[in-house]
Amino acid sequence: MSGRNVKLIAAVFSLVMVGLLLRCSSDEQTTGLPPVNTPVAKIDVSPPNPTVAVGGTMQNLKLYLSLDRGLAQGRVAWLLSLILWASIAGRLLMGWLADRWAKKYVMLVIYTIVASTIPLLAFAPTEPMLFLAAAAFGVGLGGDYMIIPLMAAELFGVKVLGRVMGVILAADGVAEAVVPMLVASVRDRTGSYAGGFGVLIGLAAFGALAVAALPRPAEARS
Repeated sequence: MSGRNVKLIAAVFSLVMVGLLLRCSSDEQTTGLPPVNTPVAKIDVSPPNPTVAVGGTMQNLKLYLSLDRGLAQGRVAWLLSLILWASIAGRLLMGWLADRWAKKYVMLVIYTIVASTIPLLAFAPTEPMLFLAAAAFGVGLGGDYMIIPLMAAELFGVKVLGRVMGVILAADGVAEAVVPMLVASVRDRTGSYAGGFGVLIGLAAFGALAVAALPRPAEARS
């Protein structure tokens, strides 16, 4: 698929997202969903979040390891497999923690892991350090996709969870279509993934700060 087609698909998703946001705003009194101009809704549907950073990293990681780090294809395959296995452990671990801790703090742990391991993946000085960073990143990857619906249900309630998740996933779909292209474009122009990974690090850090600013569930629904 060409870059132009990807941008077209992203534009269509953007229109869908705007429609969903407007619908949520107009139905505020009947559904109990916070209006989209509240801080809670802005944080939850904001494209620059760690999920986008995770997607941008995963979609460019193979090329980065091959082109910039010079790893053989066999070693790249081992590292990507390690990330996927660690993501399974991450889902189990973060699910276990979510049953015992406030979900906001579990989410903050997950996104702190993501924000701290992307720089290690990008700039690890040795191969063992790179594999260690990959394992930690995998834990954050698994927890990331597990915690979002739990946090949304806690903030907004189960009654409107389907609509809330539709908005969140639409926003993430747009961003995850555009951000990897941005990272790849930076690499094409500069000859290095350093600048693109810098963008991903910034997005992950911003998302972690946004999670830290989330209100308690009682405050979100008041």
